[in-house]
Amino acid sequence: MKIYLWLLFLILLIAFLSMYRKLKIHNAYEQTKQNSEKENNETKKGKVQFTELEKAIASQRSYVGASFIVFLLYCFLYIPGLIFNILYIKKAQKALKVSGKIPQGAGCLTSLLFIGLIPLIIFVVLFLFMYTPGGN
Repeated sequence: MKIYLWLLFLILLIAFLSMYRKLKIHNAYEQTKQNSEKENNETKKGKVQFTELEKAIASQRSYVGASFIVFLLYCFLYIPGLIFNILYIKKAQKALKVSGKIPQGAGCLTSLLFIGLIPLIIFVVLFLFMYTPGGN
């Protein structure tokens, strides 16, 4: 008889914990739903808020490897290097906007852009001087 009481107690305990778990999941779902509706309303008003996870990921992002790749592309393929540099700078600016911190390597990308534009500027200036009317 004692064993049956213990089994009944365990069954009731398992049923209670299962119902409690379902209730907890339902409450978490409702809370998430309310938060998403609230975020949608804020987004409609023009306010964009980022989650803590997005901020953490953006603050840990490093562009040192990307700047090395861009440097190699500048050495071997100038135009793709310039394009990749601009794309990585846009990503770094987005990470800055999300996290509020300047990501590692963003300064390298910016300096590579300025250094990479020097040959292009020299080429354009020489081209203009060579093909102007009255020039030799």
